[in-house]
Amino acid sequence: METYRDLSRAVAGRKSQMLEMTGELVRLESPTEDRAGVNRCVTVLEDWIQASGGRSRRSKQRSAGDLLVGHFGPARSKVKPLLLLGHLDTVWPLGTLKKMPFRVSAGRAWGPGVLDMKAGVVMALSAVRVLQEAKLLNRPIVFLLNSDEETGSEHSRALTESLARKCGAVFVLEPAQAPPQHIRRHGREWHTTVCRCMGLRLIAGWILPTATARCWNWDGRLSGPAVLPI
Repeated sequence: METYRDLSRAVAGRKSQMLEMTGELVRLESPTEDRAGVNRCVTVLEDWIQASGGRSRRSKQRSAGDLLVGHFGPARSKVKPLLLLGHLDTVWPLGTLKKMPFRVSAGRAWGPGVLDMKAGVVMALSAVRVLQEAKLLNRPIVFLLNSDEETGSEHSRALTESLARKCGAVFVLEPAQAPPQHIRRHGREWHTTVCRCMGLRLIAGWILPTATARCWNWDGRLSGPAVLPI
């Protein structure tokens, strides 16, 4: 089996590709109210999921962008799937790209929607690809991308809640500011900080088929199904 260091090296080797993918998404402006713009992003992700060996299902919407569900790993399993939850709409109005174009400078990527949350979407898909190549993806993964998160998820809430109930844990790919998290896996404790590049490695580690992970609150109490902003 690949070691954590092997997975880390595989992730590092994808840095340029992840930046290219993030740039492609950011250059497709997708404010929530622009259904056509959001759907252009949905189409790109649909192609990426299928090119990665995943199975995709697109739910067309009339009043918002379409919803996209990707499936990876075995079609049948005794273990409940993990849900990776993200969105493709942004708060940035059309035209923002002209004054704030996508760029990479001083170790950071800039542009409308980079942080919230197109980079997170790319990270999640890249983590799945790394595990596939390492032949470690023996657990079902559901990848849900909604199109109206920035306005309250009115159109996507029912689907999100339905899928979440069927999964063993939910990883929310939304960035956040928080103290270091303490993650336990097979007796080993990982220390990571929300909103760092460790996020991709964290996803990869948790999806490992033998992983049994839980999230601990700041006061030491064990929480329910893990919902991690990364």
